[in-house]
Amino acid sequence: MDVAKHDAANMVKDIENNSKFKYLVAAISFGTKYSGYVWISKYDFEACNGEYQRIFSPPWKRKGGGIQYKAPSSVLFRPNKTVHSFGVDAEEYYTENSDRVDFREWYFFKHFGRKLYFDQDELKQDTIMEDSKEAGHGMKAVDVFAAVLKYFEADLLKRNECRNFDKDLKSNDIHWVITVPAILDLKAKQFMKHVAAK
Repeated sequence: MDVAKHDAANMVKDIENNSKFKYLVAAISFGTKYSGYVWISKYDFEACNGEYQRIFSPPWKRKGGGIQYKAPSSVLFRPNKTVHSFGVDAEEYYTENSDRVDFREWYFFKHFGRKLYFDQDELKQDTIMEDSKEAGHGMKAVDVFAAVLKYFEADLLKRNECRNFDKDLKSNDIHWVITVPAILDLKAKQFMKHVAAK
């Protein structure tokens, strides 16, 4: 028996069994320029008889007004390395407040998803990602991606507070999926596993 096929089959079986008891399934996509997530509830999925007609995506602010369904892959961190803002909010806060806020100790990453695609050979758990404002100032890439994952998690939980579930929705009530494009090499895929584990 092919061990890889057996392991893959068991993994799929485990995912199916674990996701049966989840209230939501959420999929996260990190892109070179835009990132975001979508979700569907178990109830909406069952009500559509398995057709994917009720998949939700948060509306993100668009530069110049309006909304879009993915946000720019930009994130702004406070000096203590906690997320201040994401997407257009991060870009606008950083550019519009440079005269009022001393950003020297802050971390701003614009198009951070590019690291996955263009620096695949360099990706390790301790890889430092330089921020967009000055050379020599950065954070571990795994921490940047993990913080954005946590940001998406908190955003999803907040957006679903008013939904009528049988109980308060918690992170372990959600089956999380991180999409990984086939063009990424094994190092980049392993890197994303480390991100998810954080």
